[in-house]
Amino acid sequence: MVDIFIVVLLISASALCFYLIYTLKKLAESINVMQKDIDKLVSTTIPVLENINQVSEKALRLTNMAEHQVDILQSRLESFKSNLQPLFSLGKFGSHNSLTDFLTNLRAIFKGIITFIKEFKK
Repeated sequence: MVDIFIVVLLISASALCFYLIYTLKKLAESINVMQKDIDKLVSTTIPVLENINQVSEKALRLTNMAEHQVDILQSRLESFKSNLQPLFSLGKFGSHNSLTDFLTNLRAIFKGIITFIKEFKK
């Protein structure tokens, strides 16, 4: 009787071993498929990251150039303002209010010319 239990136990152990081998084989195949998918994902992600890096570098360069141009414009305006200051202090153009009125009118004229050119292009 004990021999029958040992035989059943050995058959059960063998079946479990075969099932374990089969399961491990399926697991290894799944891991290989996942590894291929991950390699594919990495190979497609790297160019995207490189493009993002290039875009960010170009944006930084563009921002720096714009800041430089604004600084140049600001320094030129300050220079222009300092060059005009002696003329206004001498009273050649009248009071400070007439200067602001003149600059306001000049800005309005430039805006009008720009609007005219935009509408003319349409």
